Amino acid sequence: MKMEENDKKPPVVKLTDQINISNGSHILYTYNDQVKYINNICAFVSQGLDEGDVIILIDYTHIHGEVINQLNERYTKEDLNKIIFIDNVEFYELNGVFNASTIHEHFGEIINPYLASEKTIRAWGHADIQMQDQLLEKLLDYECRCSELIDHFKMITVCAYDGQKIPSYIICELLSAHQYIMTDSKLLPINSQEQVQFPTLHEQLEKEREYKHLKFKHKELQEDSERMKQDFQMLAIQSSKLSETGKLAGSFAHEIKNPLTAIKGFLNLISQNKIDQEKRQSYFQVMSDEIKKIEQITNDLLNLSKPPVENYQENNIIKVINDVVTLLQFHASQKGIEIVHNYEQDEIVLVFDEMKIKQVLINLIKNSIEAMEEGKITCHTSLDDRFVIVSVQDEGCGMPPHVLKQVGNPFFTTKDEGNGLGLSTCFNIIENHGGSIAVESKEDVGTTFAFKIPLSSNRN
Repeated sequence: MKMEENDKKPPVVKLTDQINISNGSHILYTYNDQVKYINNICAFVSQGLDEGDVIILIDYTHIHGEVINQLNERYTKEDLNKIIFIDNVEFYELNGVFNASTIHEHFGEIINPYLASEKTIRAWGHADIQMQDQLLEKLLDYECRCSELIDHFKMITVCAYDGQKIPSYIICELLSAHQYIMTDSKLLPINSQEQVQFPTLHEQLEKEREYKHLKFKHKELQEDSERMKQDFQMLAIQSSKLSETGKLAGSFAHEIKNPLTAIKGFLNLISQNKIDQEKRQSYFQVMSDEIKKIEQITNDLLNLSKPPVENYQENNIIKVINDVVTLLQFHASQKGIEIVHNYEQDEIVLVFDEMKIKQVLINLIKNSIEAMEEGKITCHTSLDDRFVIVSVQDEGCGMPPHVLKQVGNPFFTTKDEGNGLGLSTCFNIIENHGGSIAVESKEDVGTTFAFKIPLSSNRN
């Protein structure tokens, strides 16, 4: 038998996920309850299968069968065939004379093929010995030989004895050849300054598996919660869009009616053939321009109602803001409100989702319109080193401090027919662009919403 010390052996090996015991550990197990005994074998073997260890089970054939039956639901036949089973009657010569030297040699032959591997060897031996002359001396000799062998290799070895058959004085002597002692309910180190005590293997493994299951369920719940949050945000965005679409539909109808009236009039003149070719051509040009206006209005309306889809591209934000101002100018003028846009340069190109930023601007400007009876709404666009900053300032009624604190919270609204999702959606959109929104308000003076978007395309 070739036995070379493994220089790479770690200081500890896993008995279970949470119980790390000393490398080369020799565990003395005295059992009283056969059901708990089999449960502990199953826990020992199960952890070994999970770790990919070499597993040696030396026990009665019927015990081996019970273990396989219990593990059959959790592991495949291929996995269970990896367990190296040895009949303990033959191994320990239970019907003959207990010979420590012969048994030790036999054990060495069994583990020898696996010593060169990096795998931990887990050996469980059930020595159901008969009371014989000089039994203590033979047992101590055998256990000491095993300890010397185990000390050289990455191994965990359990020596199991029936607590009702082996005398207590023998158990006391055997403690000197083991590092740990285990009963049906406890596991603890021998001669350790640390007062460490673990549950039995079966109980410990069940607790660990329950913890893993709860941890997995917790992770699933977190993922479900995150998906629900994303779904809610999508629904909130869509709801806000549809709400604004409905409110603007009336204004758009007036905007469309005017070009249609002009087109109808020109078509009537042309149909009478009372105009010369030059005027006819100019009429066609006017009708073409009016049709383009209708097309632009309907496209804006359709885009606002489309489901939210991320479409981050390079866009000129100045043009986008001007488009929104033009779109809302008629709606504002019905209340005697003027919308102006001040900007430092004609073109500021950065990466953003055009439709979502339009939605933010429509929400903010519409809120300003609703907060005013007359006056002016000022949009201002500027740059600093890292951000483009867009502000919407109104001359409305303003907000008291207790209302200002809740601005942006989902479902918070001061409107009779509002749902509180509009501003919440705006905050989410800007945050998804890597920016932020700030709000300043003073009662009877007005409110300013300012959002900033990073110039870099690297969004948070």
